[in-house]
Amino acid sequence: MNYKEEINSIKELLAEGNLDLARELIDNIYNKNVNDFFLENFYGAFLALDSDKAKQDLAISKFKRSIELNNKFSEPYYNLARIFFNRENYYDCVELLKFSIVLEPDNFHYKNLLAHTYIKLKKYIEAAELFNLIIKNEFDNANAYFGLGLVYCQTEEFHKAIFFF
Repeated sequence: MNYKEEINSIKELLAEGNLDLARELIDNIYNKNVNDFFLENFYGAFLALDSDKAKQDLAISKFKRSIELNNKFSEPYYNLARIFFNRENYYDCVELLKFSIVLEPDNFHYKNLLAHTYIKLKKYIEAAELFNLIIKNEFDNANAYFGLGLVYCQTEEFHKAIFFF
């Protein structure tokens, strides 16, 4: 089985909920492919699935290592931002997401999380601009419409909020 097939097998195991076998395969691949930026990020994403703070901290180190190995790979910046968002570390989250968007400007997931981060920081104009940009490019993006509803709810523009919800 080659590297790509092994990664796909791990994804299937994760989808089936077989975390123990998935972990075993990840450890095996990881040990054979030291200094692989993609695998550092993939392993970090696996660890980030766990709500345990120690595993989340290890995931952070994997994402940072992935960035050290290839600072032009956008996914570890986004994955770090997701952890920081959940930990309410919004300012670092913004910086990571801005950088990931520079690397991959058309990624609506990055823009969506940045817009939600702006809501948390009460930067409603910036959030609305991002959600509108997402909708302009993906008119059926339900997350962006919901996000606009949140913005208008926070700014007490309830008629607009209802429309976007």
